[in-house]
Amino acid sequence: MGASLPAEYIETGRWTVDDVSGRQKLVAAVFSLVAIAVTMGAASAVLSLTGADPGITIEIPQLLAAAVLGLVLHELSHAAAFLAFGGRPRFGAKAWTRLGPVLSVCAPGSYFGRGAYVFAGIGAVLVLGVLLLAVVAIAPAGGTASNIAIIAAVLNVAGGAGDAIIALAVLAYPSGARFEDTGEGFVVYAAAPVGDAD
Repeated sequence: MGASLPAEYIETGRWTVDDVSGRQKLVAAVFSLVAIAVTMGAASAVLSLTGADPGITIEIPQLLAAAVLGLVLHELSHAAAFLAFGGRPRFGAKAWTRLGPVLSVCAPGSYFGRGAYVFAGIGAVLVLGVLLLAVVAIAPAGGTASNIAIIAAVLNVAGGAGDAIIALAVLAYPSGARFEDTGEGFVVYAAAPVGDAD
């Protein structure tokens, strides 16, 4: 399950965030809004199941803490998935891309199968969302931990919009392809055609 590249594989393509079209950004924005609504609904349901008022009152310091925590945990979820699949994650940040300002984690020199790479992008975000909702379920309702977990969960799924764009791009490649995350996007590798000379 390591993140190595088979000897017969060669680079066959590249994708970067600069390849994102206006239509894809619109789809990502809609996805993000739906994900936020679903996450808020899930948090409300969790609060209701615990017998608490499903409302949330949050103070500015809690909001700021949740923003930092949500963004950091979101990237850590990707890093954990890269590690689980044999990669070596590196962290970065950019003030501006076509998707806006971003924090990122990449794994240069690590080559993931399509399923592993999609999981590192989307699956890790979903797992983190479930864990944050579990915090909401066990923390005192209306308390700082519960409120921060709700906002962090919302920011986590909102950040998943960019990950969804990447996952859709990855799924357009053959199942046998390997992907190297560069922080700017990804490089695609596939088996060289038979008889191909360098």
